[in-house]
Amino acid sequence: MLSRIRYRLFIFKALFKLKVLGTSMNVLDGIGRHLRHKRRHEINYQIDEFLKMENPEKAYWALCGAMQKEKHRELLPAELRVLSLADFTGNCLTNGFITFDGNARWAIVSAAELMDAIDEPAFAKELWACIAICREYGKKVGRDPFDPNVEYVALDEETEKKLYAREFDFTDYVDPATDERLFPKTMDYVRKNRELFMPPNKP
Repeated sequence: MLSRIRYRLFIFKALFKLKVLGTSMNVLDGIGRHLRHKRRHEINYQIDEFLKMENPEKAYWALCGAMQKEKHRELLPAELRVLSLADFTGNCLTNGFITFDGNARWAIVSAAELMDAIDEPAFAKELWACIAICREYGKKVGRDPFDPNVEYVALDEETEKKLYAREFDFTDYVDPATDERLFPKTMDYVRKNRELFMPPNKP
């Protein structure tokens, strides 16, 4: 009889400890999730440091470098727009849309949004037209080529021929002052949307 009581007490204590431990683990897990969620939204750079720089192009590249160090979180849409300019000027303006698509598809929609935002209608129009052609093909295969959450969509020959068309030769809109114009306009976009590049609930 005594042994049964001791056995039951042992079981009761063991279950109690497991419950307490389980509760503690749940609490710790909850705290961990909260901290990870908070960490995902932290912005570690100070946007005003870049807005104070006199040279817009140097300010742009310095800001890009700071954004690329934000490995702990997903970049914000506004940040992706800023970063996309580097790939747009380095690929699309020199070698056309196909090169841009092959080297930096992630940047294409963001670049089109940026061109709209900084009042570059010619570039915006051509980018959105090319995006529409790619998405039309995407409908045939059931995947949006610009959705980062889907498997890579390889374009077919017919779609590529459409993208090679003379009307999508971006070099027609490029002149020696293009870079000099785009970098300041992009930094102006950052300045006008300063709050988008700051941690939540910060002035």
